[in-house]
Amino acid sequence: MHKLPGALAAAALLVLPALLTLYVQHPDPWAKSVIPLFQNETIPRHTPRFTEGLLLPDTLTQSQRITRESGPVLIRGAVRVPPGIRLTLEPGVSVYASEFSTLKIEGELVARGSAELPILFSTNELSSDNQLWNGLLFLPGSRGNIEHATIESADPAISCKNGSTVSVQHALLSNTSLGVFSESSSCAVTDTRIINRSHDYSRP
Repeated sequence: MHKLPGALAAAALLVLPALLTLYVQHPDPWAKSVIPLFQNETIPRHTPRFTEGLLLPDTLTQSQRITRESGPVLIRGAVRVPPGIRLTLEPGVSVYASEFSTLKIEGELVARGSAELPILFSTNELSSDNQLWNGLLFLPGSRGNIEHATIESADPAISCKNGSTVSVQHALLSNTSLGVFSESSSCAVTDTRIINRSHDYSRP
């Protein structure tokens, strides 16, 4: 038992020159594969990707049309689109949500991107510990039209409550445990790919 530390020291002396040689000859693979094993994530929780942009209010008081020139659109907490109010997102708009945030639609959401300029809904959190948000929630009586859009890191990505009318086409719902939750017979999802944390599904 008393010889074990000496044996470990001898083994380290034998291995260290080989590791140094590997680092000198191949620094990039070393940095990408070996060094990360000894590093922990250094990004603190609740570090935002964007701190400036178009911050949506808690409740929209009038219909609003947002273009890509507005820059990052930020959601913090529950943002409400009341009855009679329409929120329109033009092609190329990117929306970033804080942890557990939700876009609650009681009025209407129109998010029609294009193949060249899709719309993005994603997390505004840099730390992987708190990137989850609660997606798009369509409440009774609401309407939604989503085309050529990507929704990332939301559970569920889209919720259709009973009485809502929602059309989703040519969309990508990724990094989600539950892509679509629906109680409504008028929630139609077509030509959409759903990638959850363990499977990849497609809806023709």
